[in-house]
Amino acid sequence: MRTTIKLWGRLLRAQVIFVVGYLLIVGLLAGLFKLYRFPVALTWDFVRYSGLLLGGALIGHMLLQYYQIKRLQQSQAKRSLIHNPVIAAYQQQIALLQHQLRQEKSQTQYQQSVQQNYLLTWSHEIKTPLTALMLAAENDGQVDSSLVQQQTMIIKEQLQLLLNYERLADFQHDLTFETVDLAQVIKTVIQEYALFFLNKKITLQFTVPTVTIISDAKWLQVVLEQIIFNAVKYSSVGGKIKIAWQNAQLIIQDHGIGITSMDLPRIFEAGFTGTNGRQHQAATGMGLYLAKQICNQLQIELSYTSQVGQQTTAQLAFNTVQ
Repeated sequence: MRTTIKLWGRLLRAQVIFVVGYLLIVGLLAGLFKLYRFPVALTWDFVRYSGLLLGGALIGHMLLQYYQIKRLQQSQAKRSLIHNPVIAAYQQQIALLQHQLRQEKSQTQYQQSVQQNYLLTWSHEIKTPLTALMLAAENDGQVDSSLVQQQTMIIKEQLQLLLNYERLADFQHDLTFETVDLAQVIKTVIQEYALFFLNKKITLQFTVPTVTIISDAKWLQVVLEQIIFNAVKYSSVGGKIKIAWQNAQLIIQDHGIGITSMDLPRIFEAGFTGTNGRQHQAATGMGLYLAKQICNQLQIELSYTSQVGQQTTAQLAFNTVQ
């Protein structure tokens, strides 16, 4: 408030030259009017009306100067803020937070798009085993129990995949690290998919000793289910799957159709099915994505190598082996 009053005082003092000039002009004209004997009323009319004009001009000039000075002060204040290290640091943090907010918004939109696409694909894939069961029931009054079990397992696997994908959003609150017998977890998964091994006449070479690791048994089993089920699914009839412990790494290798060099770098992308998924029409593209996300949280390094028509190898390197 005091600053504003001082500013108006300075502006008023700056108008003195206009007032003095006006008084000199009025005095000169008054002398001329008297010399030439103009009516006194004319002189007073001139003084009155010219005074009004001068007053309006002074007010307008003062307002213009006032706003010019205020803009100059604001500009100087901004420049001083920019060069102030504290203010500059705050501005940098604000810019960083805005950038993070835009990234989070973009990531959220991407996740929503992935989820919608996955649900559409999943709803299509879940129909496949259901259709197989319906056709078998229509064509034969007695359906082979192994067929029912196999298709039921596929339905269960798809449902479990969907549930695990939804749980991934709150993954951190569902982790329990403990000592885990890696060989026992693998055997549990093999027993779960034993019917698929038998139906495809797959030979299993299992050479995993008792290895104790620190991990979450439930989520580790989810990872192994995805990897082993893929190995079975893409193996040839009568093929072989090797599960071994080598150089502190778990190796899961099948001798099936393999993965093309073009598809291999993208197998962990959400919704990516690749050439094999399109040809076999039995993939949502979320299994390995889910496995990779879980491995990242469990501090397991998951990688794949492959040769088309020869073999595909999954490697899991554990950082917490006892």
